[in-house]
Parts: sequence; structure tokens; C-alpha cells
Amino acid sequence: MLWLSGLRDRHPWTAPLFYATPPVLTCVVALAAATGCAAQRRRVLATAGLALAVVCAWTFVLESFVRGDPREVEGDLRGLLWNTQHGHRGWEQVARQVREVDPDVAWLVEGGDGSDGADELWKRELPGHHLLRMPGGFLVLARGRSEMESYHPLPARGRAAVVRHEVLGRVFRSVVCDVYGNPFHDRGPSFRRLGELVVDGDAAPELVLGDFNTPRQSWHWRAWEAQRRHVLEAVGEGYDATWPLPTPVLSLDHVWATWRVSLHRAWLGWSLASDHRPVVFEFDLPGDERPRR
Repeated sequence: MLWLSGLRDRHPWTAPLFYATPPVLTCVVALAAATGCAAQRRRVLATAGLALAVVCAWTFVLESFVRGDPREVEGDLRGLLWNTQHGHRGWEQVARQVREVDPDVAWLVEGGDGSDGADELWKRELPGHHLLRMPGGFLVLARGRSEMESYHPLPARGRAAVVRHEVLGRVFRSVVCDVYGNPFHDRGPSFRRLGELVVDGDAAPELVLGDFNTPRQSWHWRAWEAQRRHVLEAVGEGYDATWPLPTPVLSLDHVWATWRVSLHRAWLGWSLASDHRPVVFEFDLPGDERPRR
């Protein structure tokens, strides 16, 4: 099975199958097939289906739950990453959810272009936040100033932006992205392009986040693991899937942080204002959390 092998989505010819067979979905299908075969007294097929369902259930538990180490103390900064689905379910619902989370910085993917009057709504609902709109539907709301340093098209219809933030006395940079999500699209070129934007060093962005349209278990993350941590894996707990609501089966929305970021807690919210779950995380800067040798 691709989810248990090293192949996963390493090659273009394995990726579509990997993306199309999340363990929870294959478990349900296998269990339904086993039940149907049992009803028809096809015992061999029913047994095979049940065995497959057990393997898929074990893979689901193993791969789809994070067991990080959250701190009891809150972080000085709270971030929110959310694909808001272009506000198709109403910007009022989206704004209400963001206000309840009360982030110091919110990165919204598919955040609209402001032509529908949403900017006035944001100013009314979050009066203490600076609003930054960027090409590609990115919207940043921050208690402080945010400025786009550069915008970068990614392969196919993907995009990314490098942003400089000054929030509550902390200065840091982020890369926010939206990777093209067709399951037949090879993620490799997009990740290599992103890698050019997030090179290690003093000028490297502290946070890389967005809708990667790529599961947390993807092979493509391996090149990032030496220099960054997946925030949910580091300080989160529970089920990791973010899409599609109301029954998410894939983790597509991710936040990665360098070792200069002190991570405190992270969790996924629930909201019917979008088909993606919001990612909430608490952090502080500067920090140094490199593993000690």
C-alpha cells in the first residue's frame, strides 16, 4: 500500500493513487464491500474485504493522528491559517469565525479580492488589524504591519507570496502559498520552487504556510524536515485532516516553522464557513529550538 511504502507520491505515476486513497476512505469502502459479500455468502471475498478494512483502519490510526507535545503556557502570538473558499458561504460567517479565534496574524488563502465589499466587513469586525491584499487571493490580517516583499507564480495555477510582518514588537517573515491541487499534477516542481524561496539562513522566512493541496504524509516534505518543523506534528494533537468539510479525509493545509520560532500549541478548528478546517497555532519570536546534540 502506497500509504505504508516509501513511494507515496514520489513519482507522478504513484501520486494520483496516493491522493485518491486516504486510509479512512479505503477503510469505509473495504468494509462496505465485505458487508455486501457477506450478505451474498461469498465468504472468501468477505474475509478478504474485512482483512483489508482492518489494515486500512490501522493505517488510518497510524498516519492520520498527530501526537505532538503542546505546552501548557500560551504563546505570545496566535496565528490562523485558513482557506476560506473565496467566501462562497458568506464573508460574514468567515469573519465571525476569525473574530472568535482572535489571531494576531491571520493568513487567508482564497481570501477574495475585496470587490464584493468584504474589506469594509473586515475593518468593522477586526478594527485593530491591518489588512493586506495580495495577488492570487491572499489576504493577511495583522495586529501591526504586513508588507508583501515579492509574489511568485508556481507551476500550473499555483502561487506564493513572501511577506514581512511587524506584529506586537516582533519582526518576522512568512511565505504563504496555494499549490495547484489537480491530483494528476506533479507536486515536485512546485515544492522545488517553494524551496528556492525558503532557503535556510538568517534571511529565511520563519513561517511557511498555506494550502499545499498535499497530504502531511507526502514524500515531498522530506527535504524540509531538517530545517523546519510541521507545527501540528510538533505541538498539536488529534485528527489531522483539513478537507473537505463536513467530513475531512485529507490534510492539505499546513504550517511549517524554522527553529527560530518557539512553538507552544496548535489545533484545527471546525467551521461550516468553508470546506477547509482552520489551522490555529501559538508561537513566539525569537527562539532557538534546534535539537541539542
